[in-house]
Amino acid sequence: MASFGSFETDREVYSDPIYTVYAARKSGDSKSEYAVKVFSIDRINTDPENAPELEALLVDLARTRVECIALQEKAAANSVFIAPVLETGQDERGVWYATRFYPRSVNKIISGRVALTPDAFHHIIRSIAQGALDLKRACGRSHGEIRPSIVQISKSEKLSKADVVLCDPLPGGEAEAARFEIEDLRVIGEIMLQLVRQRATASDEKFLILPILSSPEWTRIFGKTTDQWLALCNALLDPNLSPGQLTLE
Repeated sequence: MASFGSFETDREVYSDPIYTVYAARKSGDSKSEYAVKVFSIDRINTDPENAPELEALLVDLARTRVECIALQEKAAANSVFIAPVLETGQDERGVWYATRFYPRSVNKIISGRVALTPDAFHHIIRSIAQGALDLKRACGRSHGEIRPSIVQISKSEKLSKADVVLCDPLPGGEAEAARFEIEDLRVIGEIMLQLVRQRATASDEKFLILPILSSPEWTRIFGKTTDQWLALCNALLDPNLSPGQLTLE
């Protein structure tokens, strides 16, 4: 098993061409569960002619990942809606950071077609919005690239009581604030729609015919407040939404 600082990995739980996530244990703590996320690009079978370009890409990846981790750490210091950065480092394996282990994600809920209770739905959406807002307050800009897979969820008997946190914000400063906030608002609307429909939005559905109308899927969760939630979702998905028209606040 590999060691990263004071953390020792147990098993690989996820990997793609950019990063790998390991379940891990911390020295002196046998009970708590942790995760180590390592950012690196696979060098296997690299064409020698492309080596300089790959090295430049690796340097840029490392720089941006260090910046992203610093943003996450800063925001998490004062927010329970951001995954904590417990330790971080950089070596020949790439840039890495350790955090708590979250066995679930919004992506798993959507792909598993989980029928949420009203309390669970409200808790997830409010947690995502609060996490993005806490990043905005701490760093001068919000997340910028919220995806269902990076909305992490802790163990809990009731989903409405679980910790729901964001991780891996985009790099960037206050100059990106307006663009990042509009993108975060739009994605929150997309996540709302996917959670209600209990399925992912297909690529050919990205340009939705608005407004979204009431259906049994909506009334099952919202009942008498369906119209208000539909209005909010339609506002978030409005392609003409402009900065300041609707805010994370």
